[in-house]
Amino acid sequence: MSLSAARCILDIALLRRGPQDLPYSWDLTLVAMVASVATTVAADLIQPLPGATAVHVIVTLLYTWAFFYGVLQMRGLEARLMQTMAAVFGTDAIITLVALPLLHAMTATPRAPAIGLLAVLLIYGWNIAVVAHILRHALSTGRGPAYLWGIGYILGMAFLGNWVAS
Repeated sequence: MSLSAARCILDIALLRRGPQDLPYSWDLTLVAMVASVATTVAADLIQPLPGATAVHVIVTLLYTWAFFYGVLQMRGLEARLMQTMAAVFGTDAIITLVALPLLHAMTATPRAPAIGLLAVLLIYGWNIAVVAHILRHALSTGRGPAYLWGIGYILGMAFLGNWVAS
């Protein structure tokens, strides 16, 4: 991944640029996906799912690809898939990386302080905002529909995470 692509992904996570600013590249998408998997595994090691890290990673990858491909295909915008996926996986890696110290602190403390719970809610809010931002650009739609799709994606991911953990 080039420095300019990494900077662009950071700008997307900060809501300053969109996925259309990334190059169309399988290599970039693959590197972003590997970074997302690495941070997901790190999070699973901090707060383990009983014997389910590999399953969690596979289900997450399949769901993410299926969700974004399906949404883009419904709008006839499949050509935007690589840039969208690079943005989704790259920003996921950044957000998870930011959350790792908090996750570690929350796991180490039996009774999480209110400030820790607030921080978790802020990170979830940031994640929803970033996904909606990516979808708004990828689908060329307004903020309202993008937020609905983003919330749907995040809720689906949470449902699958709970399903894998059970």
